[in-house]
Amino acid sequence: AARRQDVERLTEVVAGGPVVPPGPLLDALLEWLGRSESPLVLPWVEDLWLEEEPVNVPGTRSDERPNWQRPMARLLDELTTDPDVLRRLRRLEEARRRAGPTTHGGSSSDATGSAGPRR
Repeated sequence: AARRQDVERLTEVVAGGPVVPPGPLLDALLEWLGRSESPLVLPWVEDLWLEEEPVNVPGTRSDERPNWQRPMARLLDELTTDPDVLRRLRRLEEARRRAGPTTHGGSSSDATGSAGPRR
């Protein structure tokens, strides 16, 4: 119940409305974070493909749950070919660019960490 209320509050803040499916909620959240004043925004890589199994559950002991031991469901190489992951990273990058360097300290690098197209 508490988690549901947290999701409802988060959705209201970042998406301006009722609870939406995880994909659109993450998209809105990344855009909201991209417009923030934070000098650095790093989404959890597994969130980019909407991983449902948490890698860590705070407050649990190692004999209850193997925290930080689950392998990722995807290889890092797959991130560069997943259209949803790439779209989310572009959305974050575009929000950062629109916010401008005065908002978040700006940088010439894009959401993938590169300094732009290589020539």
